[in-house]
Amino acid sequence: NAYSNGTVSAFPTVSATMNLVAGDYIEIYYATGAAGQALQASTNFQINLIQGHAQIQAATVVAMSAVKGTSQSIPNLTVAVISAYTSVIGDTTGSFNPSTGVWTCPTPGWYLINAQLGWTSNATGIRLTSIRKNGTPIFTADSMGSAVAYTPNPVGRAWPLLAGDTIDLVGYQASGGSLITAADPTATGLSIIKMS
Repeated sequence: NAYSNGTVSAFPTVSATMNLVAGDYIEIYYATGAAGQALQASTNFQINLIQGHAQIQAATVVAMSAVKGTSQSIPNLTVAVISAYTSVIGDTTGSFNPSTGVWTCPTPGWYLINAQLGWTSNATGIRLTSIRKNGTPIFTADSMGSAVAYTPNPVGRAWPLLAGDTIDLVGYQASGGSLITAADPTATGLSIIKMS
């Protein structure tokens, strides 16, 4: 608080050093001292940053989620990129190409990457679902073929990425012939979100 008992030309001042966090706000009130006068809000004040970032920007959420509601033929003993996603649920940075199935990292950090590939019924051979970074698998889930239709094969993990790194989902199968993926958007999809 600051007080002045001088003439009308005297201007009281007040200053303080405070530690503020995002969301804090500052208000200044004054009164002339007249009987019964309520405090008045003042717009005549200045705030100086003495430590911290000179420019504060809102954090941009980096997130993408897409699903594939159509089938895709995967040749026997062949690694195939899952492409032609039918619906992009959200892509905050426009980094995903649904036609090619490739997501390009816009900013470095740790990302949580989850994917699932649904296979149609076939009890022969193995099924592999892999998430690749820059064309190289970084984690893979495997299962044996199943006579149950739309058998999902989920995979996911946290992984550090650099700007420009690419992520895609690939499938591999050894049924002895071409095998199609499930034409079901709840069976096949890819989602990515930046954690830090």
